[in-house]
Formats: sequence, C-alpha cells, structure tokens
Amino acid sequence: MLGIDNSIALSSDPIPSDVADRIQKAFQRNAIIDDSRITSATSATPVQLDGVVNSWAARSAAEDMAWQAPGVMQVVDDLLCRSVAGRGLGPIIGPSPEPAVSASVE
Repeated sequence: MLGIDNSIALSSDPIPSDVADRIQKAFQRNAIIDDSRITSATSATPVQLDGVVNSWAARSAAEDMAWQAPGVMQVVDDLLCRSVAGRGLGPIIGPSPEPAVSASVE
C-alpha cells in the first residue's frame, strides 16, 4: 500500500422545514406515546418538545424520535412526566432543575 486518500466530507445540512410534522407523525406511529399531548416545534436548529407524557419510557421514546428526524442537531426536552401509579395519575414531574450555584467574595 502506498497511501490512503480520505475524501470524506462532512456537512451540516439545514433542518428540513417539515421536521416538526415528521416528528409528530413518528409519535402517532408509536404505541407508547400519546401524541395528542406532545408538541414539537423547530425554529432553526433546536427541536423543542413540550407537553405531558404518561411514563419515563414515553418521554425517552419521544426524545429518541426527535433525535432521529433528519437534520436534527439539538433537542430541548421540556416534557413533563405524569407517572401512573395505582389508581389515577400521579404527580407531574418535570425536568430536573439546575442546581443552585452560589459564590461569595470576601
């Protein structure tokens, strides 16, 4: 072997204009996700997920589907999880809050 020619080129294609619609259709095809309670929106690069899901598995599946859409490079998951426990629905649990950071100057 005398040499290797690596002609691989990477590009970040723009996100398709119908990516939010594609994500909603993927939600409809998934039995775990109640697609009527989730919205997906794109403005440029981040895909924003909002709404309520019934389990952590549904939340994870929704985020995975958003990542699989063509052109997606960032997903902001603002989904709330309503865990089903016993009878009825449990409390709504949102994303973990950022830890408080404090600094003091002496």
